[in-house]
Amino acid sequence: MHIEQLTRETIHMDQPQPYDLPVIKIVGQESRKIKGKTITISCVYIYWYVTDGQLSNDQSGFERMWSMAKHLVLKGVLQRWAYVRFYTLCEPGQEDAAFEQIKRLIVASVPQFQLTPKPSNAAMSAQR
Repeated sequence: MHIEQLTRETIHMDQPQPYDLPVIKIVGQESRKIKGKTITISCVYIYWYVTDGQLSNDQSGFERMWSMAKHLVLKGVLQRWAYVRFYTLCEPGQEDAAFEQIKRLIVASVPQFQLTPKPSNAAMSAQR
């Protein structure tokens, strides 16, 4: 599989409160010979990192590593980051439609297992 496109995206989430989920979207393509015929297939792969109260779509990993080091030094706590991923295979040219389907699946399923950042107005209230 070779990568055709790699972008940072956001998916708007409504539950449990509105927020934008930062993700990385990779579109890849591969050709194989099956029974003498060349078949091309595309893949849409979406991923992000999450820990308590934080989300990241930093593909280099620096953002997570810096956060882990800072929390360990300042609070004595080693953060536990999770790598969440969704992917699907599709026909070439159907990558955008496949991404829309994955987005709907993410919007429906992620609130069932992922802690979310605190609402921005709650953070402001706490600072006052």
